[in-house]
Amino acid sequence: MKLSLFSEKEIQDIQTEVEIHNELLNSVAGLITFTLALACLGFENPQKVAMMCSIVIIALLYQASRYFPPTLKVLRELEEDTKDTDVMKARKALEGKYYGWRSLLTKAVLFWYGLGFYLAVLLFPEFTTWLKT
Repeated sequence: MKLSLFSEKEIQDIQTEVEIHNELLNSVAGLITFTLALACLGFENPQKVAMMCSIVIIALLYQASRYFPPTLKVLRELEEDTKDTDVMKARKALEGKYYGWRSLLTKAVLFWYGLGFYLAVLLFPEFTTWLKT
């Protein structure tokens, strides 16, 4: 779909907003989550320490969600308030191109790696035993 509701400059601004959010996910949330998971491995019972760290991870993810691209957030609110099909199509097209699952998986790799590693330490004692040996 051609995004006729937006000028080229506005589309570039949206792309920049998404890139900033992905950088935040990667460089802050991903790195801190990975580092906490590594730190947990230094303890006798990494799962207990990882469970204690979970509040930090939850708070970190909440903070990251507050930096969600503002234009997409406004479009979601506008769509919810007005039920306008043009707004819905524009939002879906923008999210599909710049902020869909495929984009999020490929552009926030460090975030997903850190979160996956943390969850593996938290949920799988066999994994931590394997890493420690």
